[in-house]
Amino acid sequence: MIGLGSLGGHVLEFLARTPEVNRIIAADVNEDWGIRKTIGSVNQGFYPNITFQRIDLNDIDGTAEILRKEKPYLIFNSTSLQSWWVIGRLPDDVYEKLIGAGFGPWLPMHLTLTHKLMKAVRKAGIETHVVSSSFPDAVHPVLGKVNLAPTVGIGNFDLLIPRIKKVVSEKLKVPMRNISVFMIGHHVHDVLIEDYGITGGAPYFLKILVGDKNVTLRKYLRTPYLRLQETRVINK
Repeated sequence: MIGLGSLGGHVLEFLARTPEVNRIIAADVNEDWGIRKTIGSVNQGFYPNITFQRIDLNDIDGTAEILRKEKPYLIFNSTSLQSWWVIGRLPDDVYEKLIGAGFGPWLPMHLTLTHKLMKAVRKAGIETHVVSSSFPDAVHPVLGKVNLAPTVGIGNFDLLIPRIKKVVSEKLKVPMRNISVFMIGHHVHDVLIEDYGITGGAPYFLKILVGDKNVTLRKYLRTPYLRLQETRVINK
């Protein structure tokens, strides 16, 4: 796990409490902070095999050497030069101009370190899987152009799933555990749906099942939990 900030730190805490995870190497450029993050699970009686390794992704050769030595089965990347919310603290007039530029102002902060990580992976010559949470919707297509895309990304889009399950559970009076949601979309869907209840015309796939029954209907999604007004019904 490389990058133990707000997101990476939480992921580490979850993995540290997952019995099936045999070994974790937690890595960050901030050694003091990183070591502290490796012992949180002890408070709840979990004693996973976690070690800390200082990694500076700006040092591509040094990172490659560590990866070559450890040969990780999976690398989880949650690094960034600047948290996404920092730009929002600029004066309103400046921030509004940046919003007009789309995701451009955010891209370099997430692309830079992920690019260097993938260079190190390539240089190490190891077989591994890279899961990246650093704005993958934009970063991965860019890196794909130079054949350096991580294996898969994760992002905010999945935050919509609990809302959908909550709505269907209350409307149909069924346990949330019996609801399955199949949804494919983009980061923009999460932002627009949560803030405005629209998709902005961006295409997506959605299917909701209760058991094996398809219940994908727009009326279930028009609630305070999820103000989605543009549901595409899938019957496949």
